[in-house]
Amino acid sequence: MIRTRLNGEFFGAPGERLFVLEHAPARGTETFALLVPPFGDEMNKSRRMLSLVGAGLAERGVAAVLPDFYGTGDSDGEFSAATPARWIDDLCGVIRLQHERERRLVAVLGVRLGCALATVEQDRVFGALRGRHMHVWKEPDGYTILVTTTATKSINPA
Repeated sequence: MIRTRLNGEFFGAPGERLFVLEHAPARGTETFALLVPPFGDEMNKSRRMLSLVGAGLAERGVAAVLPDFYGTGDSDGEFSAATPARWIDDLCGVIRLQHERERRLVAVLGVRLGCALATVEQDRVFGALRGRHMHVWKEPDGYTILVTTTATKSINPA
């Protein structure tokens, strides 16, 4: 099993900072998966599941990055000032930060609102995944999950 590390950090200008939780292989990695959370109470109910997914990815050599959107969680800002467009910008900022760290996006997991945000402007947000596999599941209860993966990097189950 690969040793992993858990890191929380803020990035961005004061008053605009986003909190990002990262599960990563201890030895480092050149790839990352973006975990796009649902909103509000659904995020609270999904936090453990997303953390387990992140840990599992890190054990398989892929960093997992989970942001708190502006005005939510531990990120700066007031919820009343947050908009879906702002949250899409947040996703772009998280991806840019990972690219600056010389990491390549290989997968996206969006849950509920996270799925919608990930697909609204997918060319802008996930241009790095253009032409890749995208799967959207809609459960009978309306629970929607998006998973995108690249064909060049497989994430093998344990």
